[in-house]
Amino acid sequence: MLSQRKKDSESTSRQLKKSAWVVDDDLSNRIIIAAYLEKMGYQVFEAANGQEALNLFENSQSKPDIILMDVEMPVMDGYQATKEIKRITQGEYVPVIFISGLSGELTLQHCIENGGDDYISKPVNLEIFKSKVFAHQRIRDLQSKVANMYTEMLTNQNLAKSIYEKMLQVNNQQFDGIHKVFNPSDVFSGDLILTAYTPARDVIVVLTDFTGHGMSASIGALPVSMLFRQYCAQGLHIREIIRKLNKALYVLLPTEIFMAAQFVYINHNLDKALVYNFAMPEVLVIDEKSHDVTQRLESRGMALGIMEFCNPEEVECEIDININDRILLFTDGITEFESSAGEEFSENKLVDIIKNSTEEFHSDAIYQKLMDSNLEEKQHDDISLVEIKCSTDILPVWSSDVFLARTCNEEFRSKVPVTRKIFEFKMTLHGVQLTEVDPVPLLLTVVRSYEPCNVHRQAIFAIIQDLYTHALNYSISEKVNLDFAKIEKGRDLDCLDEEYILLDLKIMEVTNKKQFHLTVKDSGIGFDFSSIDKAIQNNTVQNIDRSLNRTVSICQELTFSESGTRVSAVYEWGDI
Repeated sequence: MLSQRKKDSESTSRQLKKSAWVVDDDLSNRIIIAAYLEKMGYQVFEAANGQEALNLFENSQSKPDIILMDVEMPVMDGYQATKEIKRITQGEYVPVIFISGLSGELTLQHCIENGGDDYISKPVNLEIFKSKVFAHQRIRDLQSKVANMYTEMLTNQNLAKSIYEKMLQVNNQQFDGIHKVFNPSDVFSGDLILTAYTPARDVIVVLTDFTGHGMSASIGALPVSMLFRQYCAQGLHIREIIRKLNKALYVLLPTEIFMAAQFVYINHNLDKALVYNFAMPEVLVIDEKSHDVTQRLESRGMALGIMEFCNPEEVECEIDININDRILLFTDGITEFESSAGEEFSENKLVDIIKNSTEEFHSDAIYQKLMDSNLEEKQHDDISLVEIKCSTDILPVWSSDVFLARTCNEEFRSKVPVTRKIFEFKMTLHGVQLTEVDPVPLLLTVVRSYEPCNVHRQAIFAIIQDLYTHALNYSISEKVNLDFAKIEKGRDLDCLDEEYILLDLKIMEVTNKKQFHLTVKDSGIGFDFSSIDKAIQNNTVQNIDRSLNRTVSICQELTFSESGTRVSAVYEWGDI
């Protein structure tokens, strides 16, 4: 038997906002309690036993605001009915007040243990009844208000997260050879993945992990993302990028928040990489064919943002890489994860998983093992993996932009030039300046002000970087027997007193085209350039030494003189 107490008028019924259920096998008790509740402003529904109440609860579109439940009833007693109702509500507060002639502490204990929220003994005292009903209604109203606020907060959080993630990732380079696995433990994450090309088309991949979890851990991600892209666009060396990010974090972040990070800088020749590990798990280098972990690069420095100054050279690890080698980065959310069986995912365990992996990407095999170990219930930290496949897939293709936009070689060689100098800039680095100053970003800034097209800026940057690096690391380095990439602190540099590199940069108007001219003159021993001249004449650029093959491929003219200590390059493009 189910019934709704009839109202004197439809208007009165429409004004009632709250509903109460009375569950009792005694009709007289239901009538009395229903009368109390109607006077208090409730719309009342009745059930003669627990099963009827449960059926009503399961089929009702709206849940009651309060339930008055007898204990002893046929078919299903109040205890069992309350258990089922609480199971269905799944945390929503629907107060159940037991009303029974039973008394004693044991009865009250049973009521609470079976999901009841309060107890009223029979015969019912009207004032006590009203007070308890109003008290639980107040609690329900507050719970409903909090639930609505929480829902609104989640909606706003998800909206903010969507905008936040787009701002972080909008300028990330999308590489076919880079695979990411990302599983945050909260709406916001303290982990950040950044990818970028340098203006010279080298590749930088960064994985960071800020202190803590959630919103507080994510506050540093946005400025780091914006500054990182700004510094990459300026052509700064990876060491200078790290120094500047550390200084910015030191200034911006509160003292209790800092950033652990892994930086990987991959040369466009795919033969060398620089790895910087600041307070993160090991970086793993994996052989493509055997799945052996050939190098395990542990942390060498403290997290960024703790100290005002950072020396990346002390953390730097230069490694040789082979085509299709994998470089795996991951956060401590993996190494600190503990399965239901108490098993930790240490670096040694990851090495075993990689060795036996049959997945296309080892990071997927690792993540699957985490899922098999009950990750969904046991996860307490953000999970991030970045797997880099050192193949040509991660490199940009010059021919898709530069070669289509620049002047073709035939046109360059055939036309009669009418020349006008637009701009000229010269600089010379002497002695220890060769170890302290990187002129490439400065020259790129100069070029940027005269050439708005990003395609040509990238080509010009590559030419500047290649010719300067070749003069420094070949001609001068071999003369003074000094590796400029690995200068020890305190090393005597008197050998550089007479050494220099001169850079002469010009932008010319030639007929209706623009030309970039760069001449690099050094004081070194030069080099044998006959093989390069021959390759240029025979159009076999692929056979040229890797340090210059990129420049040879994009320049219309490249000439060597003075035993290789003087190199001049010309790059022409576009209509004026």
